Amino acid sequence: MGKILLIDDEILILENLKFVLELEDFEVIDFDDPQEALSYFRENTPLIDAIITDMRLPGLSGLELIDAFLQYMPEIGIIVLTGHGDMDNAIQALKRGAFDYILKPTSSDNLIHILQQAILKKNMALEIKQMQKQIQEQNQYLLSIMDSAKTLISNLLPKFIPQIPSLSIDTFYQCCDEVGGDIYDICRIDDSHLYFYICDISSHGILSAVVASLVKSTVDYHLKFIDFSCISDFLHTFMITINNEVLEKTSPDTFATMFIGILNIKTHVLHYASAGHIPQYVLRSGVQPMELLSNCPILGMFRSHMLTFSISETTLCVGDTLLCFSDGAVEIFDLKGYMLDTADLENILSSISIGTGSTIASMLAYLHEYQNSTLFRDDLTMISIQKKA
Repeated sequence: MGKILLIDDEILILENLKFVLELEDFEVIDFDDPQEALSYFRENTPLIDAIITDMRLPGLSGLELIDAFLQYMPEIGIIVLTGHGDMDNAIQALKRGAFDYILKPTSSDNLIHILQQAILKKNMALEIKQMQKQIQEQNQYLLSIMDSAKTLISNLLPKFIPQIPSLSIDTFYQCCDEVGGDIYDICRIDDSHLYFYICDISSHGILSAVVASLVKSTVDYHLKFIDFSCISDFLHTFMITINNEVLEKTSPDTFATMFIGILNIKTHVLHYASAGHIPQYVLRSGVQPMELLSNCPILGMFRSHMLTFSISETTLCVGDTLLCFSDGAVEIFDLKGYMLDTADLENILSSISIGTGSTIASMLAYLHEYQNSTLFRDDLTMISIQKKA
């Protein structure tokens, strides 16, 4: 039933209580000296299930004894024995942390009932303490994983922007969480070609880091075998592969949108695939922004043999700016709670002065003004590529 520490300086009461408890199969360790009881408790704390102590003891008061016991085990259930004329001490004992008090004399049933409740309280308190410890350890573990995921994402991002005389290239990347769902890359493949992509993953945190790594490794692998005479075939094969990778190697509710392009630096012909991504734009002075619409399904939702993947192309003219971004740019709200719509977005894009300063800086300024804040609800990634004269 449990191991009980029993303290009372009246030997007759001590023996009677011990007899009653042992009849109920409790193991009783009894003391008539509080100092000896305290010394025993210090050496055997984990073994004691509950304590029953008189309030009036020689050499050490019941309140002092309660403080000492609780210092070694705050969870221990302490039951104090008191007389009818000593209720003030009993109340003080409860305030100091005792579990309950019993007025002497008492029935054995009442004593056993309160004792069982005290043991239950102690066991529950220890269990909660253990659970809290486990939760804390799990949180520390998850934090370490999140730190690793954050480092992984950081290592996947480009370390520098390609410097190409005929192009002006700029990027922007901002996470709304510790580990966001956006990933991008931009790199010169050879003397004639530049590739870039923006991928927006449905999840954040650890899973987004896994998918980002999957996307990056798949792109890097396929670029080793690219045939520049048939870029469309390359992009088609790549989109099929990355769709299957996301589908087969991540959770069922994980998907991604992606815009990937390969630009011929000499002819300025852009081949691109857009998998469920929001429209991207070519900004040209004097005309409405030109949409580059999605031409492929969202990645990771259906098997590739059920889908059609199309590749498109366009040509950048002198002064044109290709502006690519994730949906963090459009998932914003004005002060009235209205979300940025296509008309609002195209008005913003039409207001950007092409060729005068940073296109991304101008875009961000308009977005900040629209939502009256520099903070975005979602991750935001932007890439601008302008063909210089």
